[in-house]
Amino acid sequence: MKTLETDVIKLTISNDGFAELILKNDAVYDAKDIIEGKDFIISSLPDKKIFYLMQMEGAAHTTKEARELAADPEHAKHRGAVAICSDKLAFKLVGNFYIKINKPSTPTRFFSQKKEAVKWLREQMNQFS
Repeated sequence: MKTLETDVIKLTISNDGFAELILKNDAVYDAKDIIEGKDFIISSLPDKKIFYLMQMEGAAHTTKEARELAADPEHAKHRGAVAICSDKLAFKLVGNFYIKINKPSTPTRFFSQKKEAVKWLREQMNQFS
């Protein structure tokens, strides 16, 4: 496993392509954070699809530029799927809003339970094996 930790994110990836992305409490997640995470992933696992479990430690904000970049098909070529997970109603509303409005180019779903999110991501990974 490899880990990238900044003031905004903690990103842990395993060799099979499973990645856990945690947005830190009170963080503002911007396009530069997405690019930094992608660069870390590609340098660690070149030519491998990555399956992200995205969670929040607490209050976090994602900029419009970050949401647009995350949904961009050209930027997302390294991604297999994204599961956004939180038991907080506010994050559920924002997550589902992102999915409906930005229309990410890779399969993306929101989950209230981490266990269900991981199960779905593993199923997505099996489709690429």
